[in-house]
Amino acid sequence: MAQSETAVTPAFEFRRGREAGEMITLAPTGRVVRMRTVKPAALLRLGKIPDVLAELVIRILYGPMTAEQYQEF
Repeated sequence: MAQSETAVTPAFEFRRGREAGEMITLAPTGRVVRMRTVKPAALLRLGKIPDVLAELVIRILYGPMTAEQYQEF
């Protein structure tokens, strides 16, 4: 069986794309935006998740907590 000649993306290019984001064209409008993946835990640390959703995200990431544990978090 012959090996595929597909080029492998170097790690630094993959990391750069993840950190800087990728250019995406939004189909309905045709606008071009730069998007990147953000992990929910990072959003929690940055305080970027609205309070009404924070408890749900914490429960999904870390499991159920008592009211006291949630307040300490």
